[in-house]
Amino acid sequence: MKRILLDTNVIIHRETNYPIKDTIGDFFRYLNEQEYELFYHAITKTEFEKIESEKHRDSIQKKLRAYNLLPFQSELDTHVIAVCNSIDQDQNDKNDTRLLNEVYLEKVDFLISEDKTIHRKAKGLKIQEKVFTIERFADILFKNIPQLTQYRLVDIEPRYFGEINLKDSFFDTLREDYCEFDIWFKRKSTERAYVLQIKNKIRGFLYLKVEDEKENYPDFTTTFSPIKRLKIGTFKTNLFGVNLGERFLKIAFDNAMHNSVSEIYLTAYDKTLTQQMMINEITKWGFIEKGVNNSTGEKVFVRDFSPDFNEEDPRKTYPYIMNTDRVHFVQIFPEYHTKLLPESILKNENPHDFNKPQSHSNSIEKVFISRSINKDIKKGDILVFRRTGDGKAPAKYRSVVTTVGLTLSVNLNCVTFKQFKKSAFQRSVFSEKELKEMWDRNQHSRPFLVNFLNIYSFPKKMTLNDLLELDIVKDLKNPPRGISSIGNTSFKKILKRTNADESFIIY
Repeated sequence: MKRILLDTNVIIHRETNYPIKDTIGDFFRYLNEQEYELFYHAITKTEFEKIESEKHRDSIQKKLRAYNLLPFQSELDTHVIAVCNSIDQDQNDKNDTRLLNEVYLEKVDFLISEDKTIHRKAKGLKIQEKVFTIERFADILFKNIPQLTQYRLVDIEPRYFGEINLKDSFFDTLREDYCEFDIWFKRKSTERAYVLQIKNKIRGFLYLKVEDEKENYPDFTTTFSPIKRLKIGTFKTNLFGVNLGERFLKIAFDNAMHNSVSEIYLTAYDKTLTQQMMINEITKWGFIEKGVNNSTGEKVFVRDFSPDFNEEDPRKTYPYIMNTDRVHFVQIFPEYHTKLLPESILKNENPHDFNKPQSHSNSIEKVFISRSINKDIKKGDILVFRRTGDGKAPAKYRSVVTTVGLTLSVNLNCVTFKQFKKSAFQRSVFSEKELKEMWDRNQHSRPFLVNFLNIYSFPKKMTLNDLLELDIVKDLKNPPRGISSIGNTSFKKILKRTNADESFIIY
């Protein structure tokens, strides 16, 4: 039985008087079903005893009985002290170091925390593979247990406010934060939002608004210059393990690109665990905290959306890519193509065959596994995915170019299956069993991993026959296989033939 140590903030947000319905509760129930032991540290108990409200303190202490108190406090390891001393700023940080110490000494198997500093220290201690956010651990849990994912029929669609059930419990936390939420919601009846609904219950909601140069922001502490912006008005998900946050962000980025805005912004509280998780997600994709909305007390987060490319971390400037001569075809088989790249679904494919996506479907950042002889690929290279033929007709008409990706990293150095699985599992289309079969297939030629960003789906698909006509492919009997370089000239031909909007490319 695996032992999981829970950070204080994870417990306190689960056990408050306003628990996060259908989310963290579900997650912990699944942990119990899969025979994980959940522990809290004596430090956590001490922190709870300091809560000023007697009623709140007593309530949480009673609920602690659902967990196990770790029956020891290990002495701090000298290496843990050396790594963490320079990072710890206050007593809370020092308490968190004690939690990490138990993981470092292998007294527990995992630690679950949403605290950024804890994850930073875990990396310094080289135990980051044992320290998880809820989202990361849920992703692994759900992918390993098929029966837990059967109800995840993800179908995000734009719907009018007027036809959305305002009484759904999904909106309860929003009402708690915004006293006039219902009034605002009803006033938006003829506007639309992106909604994820599963079994008549709302599990995700995204409202976007384009604001022009005349918009005023009198309550913001940071001055906003007069430019066109996209406002993320409401953004909430409550379904773990399928990277819904990234999927909704992709929708926001697509809208920003379509409307040619210069900036994206949102306001958010950081009082609850789900709010903190959302903030962690958006900062990964380039949002920066810039002041406060004085009228609500919310923090303001801004993402510059003018064309730019961050070579060190392209996620910060997604979806922009830099024009380059290093462009490659990537061959992908039909049975994997639309699972990995659902936005590039073909007209002859049935959407209902792909209505149970997992994290690899929803994520912007993905992993492609290859055995290509050509391994000359590096960070910043452009990838053009070509779906191979499916045997239902000649390949020259069934094999099509569908998607542009951007290489984040290439891992050619997996020595063990454990390393391979760790790098591939969460964002590839394969289960652990399939990964093991792939790894064992040929011990003299192990597969390698390409971590990439899903950038753009071509509006018009280009066939293998089209590639031949444009002299991009020389011989239909010997089409590009694996990963093969095509260069920038061919890439420009593809962009033109597919009617691509090239605004995502910086020339």
